[in-house]
Amino acid sequence: MLKYLFLVGALTCLSFTGCGASGADEPAPLKLKDAASVDVPLEIKTLTSRNIRSRTFSAFKLGEAGARAAEALPALEKLADGPSGPEHPDQKAAAEAIEKIKASQLAADGNS
Repeated sequence: MLKYLFLVGALTCLSFTGCGASGADEPAPLKLKDAASVDVPLEIKTLTSRNIRSRTFSAFKLGEAGARAAEALPALEKLADGPSGPEHPDQKAAAEAIEKIKASQLAADGNS
């Protein structure tokens, strides 16, 4: 039984990119399949959740929504400037979302 569990664990490990490999390529950045379906008002509310994973994923989704999520900038800035520090996952995701939204706005303004 123990050999079986070890084998399953080893095969599971090998199925993930870079598991135990030195010099493995970086994994592809996470992307939403349909960024247009992001419910911006709901995600803004979720930025104040007590759950760090919820806040982090909401910030990520808002960033992927791009210029459509411009109304989220004040809430994202508040989260990004929070007391935990810039390396905290939710604050880091908020800072990245701010950059993506602003870049999308600039691109949209340049195409108008």
